Amino acid sequence: MFDPVISQASTCDEEFTRALAQVRREQNAEDAMAFGLSLGNPLSISRYDFVDRTLAEFESYLSPRVGKPLRVILADDSAWSSEQRAVLQPTGYPHQLIGGYMFVDTCPPEDPAGSIVVRTSGIYSVVRYIGSATNHFYDRVRKANWADAFRLRFQHRWIDIVPVPSEVSFLVPALEAFLLTRIRTTHNDNCVPIALKELTPFIFTDTAP
Repeated sequence: MFDPVISQASTCDEEFTRALAQVRREQNAEDAMAFGLSLGNPLSISRYDFVDRTLAEFESYLSPRVGKPLRVILADDSAWSSEQRAVLQPTGYPHQLIGGYMFVDTCPPEDPAGSIVVRTSGIYSVVRYIGSATNHFYDRVRKANWADAFRLRFQHRWIDIVPVPSEVSFLVPALEAFLLTRIRTTHNDNCVPIALKELTPFIFTDTAP
């Protein structure tokens, strides 16, 4: 049976949802412009600078008792030899450290999804996936880019990490959630704000710290 009250309430809910989505889109654009970014184009900022600014914002919500600052660091480069990896990987990675991680790749600016097979020289980078590890990075990073036992979900060149002190391990899920509200990746869908999903993945202008 048709109920005009319920129908009117449903219409109001739909209008509110559309209005809220518009506000979020506008706010996202304002936030991006505050970083000096141009949406839809390669950003005139390195991924390290962008993530460090995002981490500073995250830390602004934390108690002064939490050890600071958090920093993003390079944990692995697929171009490293075994000898280089033994020397260059951060102490404690991947079996002891915890925190947030990002799979990062090179990409042409016109193809952030990585459908172009030819690899670029590394002028631009894009974050493929953001995740978190509350026990240690090993089990997380060795599986996150695989669709199943035989198929990769995506290619990557680097793994960046944001180590979090073990005594505040409870912050790790919050860090992941916060990064997902600020960085548009190519392969994260869950926990990504609607307004951010409507943007193309962010392409950064350099690829090394």
